[in-house]
Amino acid sequence: MLKRGLNKDKEGAGHIEMVMSFILFLVFVSFLLLVVRPYDTNVLSGSVVSSLHNSFREQAYTNLSEIFLSTDSPAVTDCFLIEFPYNLFKLAIVKDTSLVKDVSNDNVVDSDLKSKASLGIDGGKAGYKVYISPEFNDSSLDPCTPLEPGSYVFGSILEEQIISNETLWEMNQSYYNDYDNLKIKLNFPAGLDFAIVSNLVTMKKVIPDTAEVNSRTYLERVLFKDGSVINEKFTIMVW
Repeated sequence: MLKRGLNKDKEGAGHIEMVMSFILFLVFVSFLLLVVRPYDTNVLSGSVVSSLHNSFREQAYTNLSEIFLSTDSPAVTDCFLIEFPYNLFKLAIVKDTSLVKDVSNDNVVDSDLKSKASLGIDGGKAGYKVYISPEFNDSSLDPCTPLEPGSYVFGSILEEQIISNETLWEMNQSYYNDYDNLKIKLNFPAGLDFAIVSNLVTMKKVIPDTAEVNSRTYLERVLFKDGSVINEKFTIMVW
């Protein structure tokens, strides 16, 4: 009888140890949830906002290369053709389109970028600012007189990846007409919604009163078809 009683005491002690272990486990898990907070919606939304900004830039940016061209030579004609040295530009020329301005009055002159290696200009002036980007629509010029390499020189080159105003408007239309596919293009989570607002575009749905909105404002440079560039603030919201 004594031996049987000892066994019962051991079994009781074992149950108590299991209960204490389970209680300690619950306390530990509760501590992690309260302190670490892996479900923190602010942290989650903040990362989604940052990710959306990166995707937005990838979808909206375009390449812009700017270079000064001097043709101070008696060989310059009304319509002339110059050759670009190999690997002159670091950014890829993805479309044969250019915009050229006369440096004396900042007026646009007709130009025709050909096969990414040569540029026709209908001007007959001494100096030009040459812009190359898919954002532009250049002219189609008749065969121009090629200039000898020593009769023109290039100045410093400025290159950047910049937001395309045209792409912004296309994205703005997609937001209202094809929202679900736009979310896929931007790699945005299906269960969330977003808005992108600036002075140029307003991509914004009705936000529910109960929604928790996380937002951040980013400064971006935007390129227009006339070659002008502005600094624009974009507010990105996620809920």
